[in-house]
Amino acid sequence: FSGGPRPTCLCLFDVDRTLTAKQGQAQSCPGTAEVPGVEDTAFGGGTLVLSDLALNLGKTFCGACYRGIVTVGPVSGAYSKQREELLQALGGPQWTFSDKWSWAAEVSSLLVTGASDEHKHETVRKIVDWLRGQGPQIKDSEVFFFDDNTLNTPPFAGSGFNA
Repeated sequence: FSGGPRPTCLCLFDVDRTLTAKQGQAQSCPGTAEVPGVEDTAFGGGTLVLSDLALNLGKTFCGACYRGIVTVGPVSGAYSKQREELLQALGGPQWTFSDKWSWAAEVSSLLVTGASDEHKHETVRKIVDWLRGQGPQIKDSEVFFFDDNTLNTPPFAGSGFNA
């Protein structure tokens, strides 16, 4: 959106099995891609495998939205190559508002770790409030959350967000 209108929506994603696929399974999972030399420490660890969603995010309606992460895990830790790869999959700081990662207890970015399962709706609210404080006034109805864990979407009922 360089020079164009600012996004009016926000798409937030879980990491493990949403933006990533199971390590070691790229060959048997069409549309995914292993990222050589990048470790993914989740679920026993292995080489990072980006999901079809991560690889094609710009082709979805979220391609016109701000984008971020809401995950329980550490995404392989601060300054990890996995965090760098996911930031690029999201389109880089232009779409994530910055390259800073924050913790769910003190949200200060669109890239958030430590968001407890079944409470991610609370973290999404903190993210939206933080983003509004930076300028963009995204309506609750234009916030979309994606997660593979079916325990995480029911708590969004009545929040005004889409999950």
